[in-house]
Amino acid sequence: MKPSMKKRMIIMLVLVGVLLGGIVGFNVFKGYMMQKYMASAPVPAATVSAMKVDYEQWQPQMNAIGTLRATRGVDVTTEIAGLVRSINFKSGDEVKAGQVLAELNAETEIAQLNSLQAAADLAATVYERDKHCLPPKWRARRKSTPTRATSKASARWSRNRRR
Repeated sequence: MKPSMKKRMIIMLVLVGVLLGGIVGFNVFKGYMMQKYMASAPVPAATVSAMKVDYEQWQPQMNAIGTLRATRGVDVTTEIAGLVRSINFKSGDEVKAGQVLAELNAETEIAQLNSLQAAADLAATVYERDKHCLPPKWRARRKSTPTRATSKASARWSRNRRR
């Protein structure tokens, strides 16, 4: 290497060393000044609130309007359509399996059941009358077999409706 080249290399290394030393020194000085500022800063006063405690009645429920989405829930549906006559629970009540939650208006079905029971009684009466009043050879020709079938079908239907 030429002597002029060595001289330039040394100057360059010295300048890079001074530059890096300045950067490191500046960061150390900055940390020292921040620490000094933080040490001399006053501690902020803590805010404390105080109030007199009174006994009050706690409100266990509140009426509000809004939307509620349950994370766990049950969709309650009916097997048949109809108007709800009564709801047998209140919001938040615990219910047991098999408990009747709502009753539908069943007046039409009750009237139909009573009508079919009356038809079953009438068919049974006609069957018994025909069985005792008509001679055996006429019973087969008369419509006693359909009357007997009507009587059994009506009785079976009314038994199934009661379940």
